[in-house]
Amino acid sequence: MKYILSVDGGGTKLNAILLDEHMNLVGKGTSGGINTTQTPPEDVLLHVQECLDQVFAGGTPAKLDAVYAVFVGDILVLRRELEKRVEVCSFHVYTEPSGALLAGSVTDRGLVALSGTGSDMFYYSPEVQYMVGGKGPIAGDEGSGAWMGQKVVQAVMHHCDGWGEPTQMTSMLMELWDCPNDPWKIVYTIGHSNAPYCKMASLTRLLGRAAREGDAVALRIIREAGELLAEQMLSLIRRLDVTPIPTEITLCGGAWKTHPAMLESFLKRLRQVHPQMTVSKPLFEHVCFGAVRWLMDHGVQRQEIIRLLSERLPDYTNKQ
Repeated sequence: MKYILSVDGGGTKLNAILLDEHMNLVGKGTSGGINTTQTPPEDVLLHVQECLDQVFAGGTPAKLDAVYAVFVGDILVLRRELEKRVEVCSFHVYTEPSGALLAGSVTDRGLVALSGTGSDMFYYSPEVQYMVGGKGPIAGDEGSGAWMGQKVVQAVMHHCDGWGEPTQMTSMLMELWDCPNDPWKIVYTIGHSNAPYCKMASLTRLLGRAAREGDAVALRIIREAGELLAEQMLSLIRRLDVTPIPTEITLCGGAWKTHPAMLESFLKRLRQVHPQMTVSKPLFEHVCFGAVRWLMDHGVQRQEIIRLLSERLPDYTNKQ
């Protein structure tokens, strides 16, 4: 029996799935983020160890025939920790957009709009790659989870200081972080976090809940996020030197789940310039990209890959 390991790591979390050659799930693991722009190196190591311990909790195969990794961090940490546990026959590193296209659309070329802890716009193909954004939470990442979380905190601070619009996110955030009627405790909570931008990104759930309850400030933040992501995608499309220009965009990243208004504003701005543009929500969770790549490399056709993974990995299949 052959075994493959697919690993997906970014700013907020590290996921891994261990599969046999028939795409049966053998093991799985989940831990914290591994991007060192947002997580200290010592925590990255702990997260890798924790994730792999979970993956192999049910037993370790004699060897891994292939490892596929999207790892927005120090890939050597993953490789060293793996090789302590198991023989690795082949190790393949993929970029975020290539992984997003494989898992999201079961293809190896096209446009990707990524909004997770950070944000990036991509055109990826085996021959050429283009990118806009991805400058990190200080210099950029507009429209990302971290960006939206910062906007939540700023809106709450402005409300508390009496020069911002009232928002129910104030009471929601104080309750979430146990800071009753004391905005300075919010500041201290952020300052004492070892991963403050991940802390910010975690507020997308609060933001989405406030928006669903009709909070005007929350809805404005979400719509602005979608518009900013659209401006970055429009910039990317203007730079493309490929024919024909793709008309479909694959979405990637958990921040898109914040609220439907985010995607609505993204599409509205895009279609002002490119009326034919469409978006595709991912077919499978990002961590499934390795399974797709393995099957494609073994000659399995796209529709059969979709059928097989939907059947064997239902918990990783996104219902459209």
